[in-house]
Amino acid sequence: MITREELFDLVAPIAIYHRTDGIKQGTFYFKNKAVIAWKKLCEIPAEDLATYSSRRPTLDNLSDWVKDTYDQLFWELVKRHSDCTWEFDKWGAKKVFDVDGEEIFSGDDPGCFPWYETSKLLRDRLDKGC
Repeated sequence: MITREELFDLVAPIAIYHRTDGIKQGTFYFKNKAVIAWKKLCEIPAEDLATYSSRRPTLDNLSDWVKDTYDQLFWELVKRHSDCTWEFDKWGAKKVFDVDGEEIFSGDDPGCFPWYETSKLLRDRLDKGC
């Protein structure tokens, strides 16, 4: 059975590649990581993925699937760490607040939480201020 953290670590590079990589023309920092993660993701049994998502990723739904799954896993990892809340900022990105209402971080893209490449990087960030 794949853990939430392991799945996040596979989904994150694909989500980052699909949503942000290549914004500067010709800079694809996450392409190789995304390809490797996709191959590993395809090896995971459907019943293991069903714990975290009602649908299996395919090339046709990959962009939406990784964005939705990244957001779901991101929020689950944040909630396991602290009793935070979130809301949309004025640009439509998802902003996370601690229990005192202080902003912890904000997403970079409309409808998205901030991008973290691994669950460890996210945990490290949460340890610093949540």
